[in-house]
Amino acid sequence: MIENIDWKLLYTTRVKIVEKVINNELNPNVEWNNILCELPFEIPIVSNGGNDILIYKYNDNTVTVQFYIYRGFFEHPVTAFVYTNNKVVVDKINQYIINNTENNWKINENWFRLFGMDINDNYYVE
Repeated sequence: MIENIDWKLLYTTRVKIVEKVINNELNPNVEWNNILCELPFEIPIVSNGGNDILIYKYNDNTVTVQFYIYRGFFEHPVTAFVYTNNKVVVDKINQYIINNTENNWKINENWFRLFGMDINDNYYVE
């Protein structure tokens, strides 16, 4: 229930962040990690565990952006809201959801709620 409220309350802010990523106004900004973005302080907390997001940019100018619901440090799986406009990634996510229906689903067009999908193994970067 809290997760559902989180989604509804912060949806518009997350969409604006995705738009900034697509327009190259927001990029990974952590020296030691080329996909991690620490969001500026003026952006409300939209990603739990430090207000960090993961940004994947592909050669065809599409993106995947991951917002943490639960960060999943160490051995605990990540739970996240994920936006992607990359067809290959959408197909991989849809297949993952088919095989893991209990905690994973499509929310809106290009938006997903995922639990335990290892972003490094299951996301295709062109």
